[in-house]
Amino acid sequence: MGKYGAIVAAIWVFSTARCGGRTPDARQADPGADLAAPEAVTEEATPAPVPPEVLATLDTCSVVVDVFPRAAGTEDRGPGLRSVLLHPPGVRLEPHGLWPDGTPVSADAEIDREEAHRLLEALAATGFFSRASRHHSEARPSPATPPPDGSVAGPPERAPEPNLAVFVRTHDEDWHSARVASWPLGDDGLAVLEAIERVAGPEAAELLARLRASF
Repeated sequence: MGKYGAIVAAIWVFSTARCGGRTPDARQADPGADLAAPEAVTEEATPAPVPPEVLATLDTCSVVVDVFPRAAGTEDRGPGLRSVLLHPPGVRLEPHGLWPDGTPVSADAEIDREEAHRLLEALAATGFFSRASRHHSEARPSPATPPPDGSVAGPPERAPEPNLAVFVRTHDEDWHSARVASWPLGDDGLAVLEAIERVAGPEAAELLARLRASF
């Protein structure tokens, strides 16, 4: 397995990018996908810098931005993008799910370490890293080190209300780690999405603009 091949499972363990339950085409949807998203928080978060352990694994960094335009338990039949995955070069991905009308539920774009760094700094300015919960999954059956401090195994629960969720994932030799935060849809969620859209490269920015159009 190559340098980035090992992170594919973790990308989708925590991500909603396959959008199972949103009625994408069953032939292309990932049956193991999880709709989990963090609980939306309404209070303002104080900006905190990008953690050094995230910067140390910048080559493995992926950012997922998900939009949940409907309350939990309410069927979403689209159309429109609901998830954008920005990932390192060389990551192997499954085909994106489709809505009943054949349009994609999710999309992805490659980012290099410089673009990843810009995205992380933009997120830091929104208070993401002081707001986010931490989660992890094992990269291998017998990791040599304990899980990261303050981290919870597995994905968080989806917030019941419509929300925008951001997942930042990195990995070292032992652990896939995710930091996750969400904002209610509206001005707060829009401000976060616009902040990362402004610093993204052309391909990523175009996908984020399409995601923004969904709420």
